[in-house]
Amino acid sequence: VIVEGTQSFVLSGCHFDRVDGNGFMLSGYNRNATIEDNEFSWIGDSAMLAWGYTNGIDGTEGNQPRGTLVQRNIVREIGMFQKQSSAWFQARTAQTHLKHNIFFNGPRAGINFNDGFGGGNEIDSNLVFNQCRESSDHGPFNSWDRLPFWTDV
Repeated sequence: VIVEGTQSFVLSGCHFDRVDGNGFMLSGYNRNATIEDNEFSWIGDSAMLAWGYTNGIDGTEGNQPRGTLVQRNIVREIGMFQKQSSAWFQARTAQTHLKHNIFFNGPRAGINFNDGFGGGNEIDSNLVFNQCRESSDHGPFNSWDRLPFWTDV
């Protein structure tokens, strides 16, 4: 499931099971989305992700997910086919709040921030365990800051 161009979108009470690719994706412009009370199991790639767009390093057009709340989700058995997967992955995304989630049994980090775009992210009271089962290259949380961006965040 991919959503783009939304404001106050809510994904709640769903069960994604045996999906070959990604489970749910916020793509491009999305504001104040809520992803809550869902279960993701036996997912081929990442369970949930947010992916924004920039013009090179210029992110001032605002074509990114911002203000996303991800709470009370259960994610298990992910990365069945793609080993660079996470329960939550974000790139060129800002102001994400991850809280009260349970993420376990993944090949790499349970939470992965691909870059430091915009900042304002919070990770609070999540249970993340039994990750990096196939890579052993970091831990339950991984963050990169590969490139500086211009933003209006």
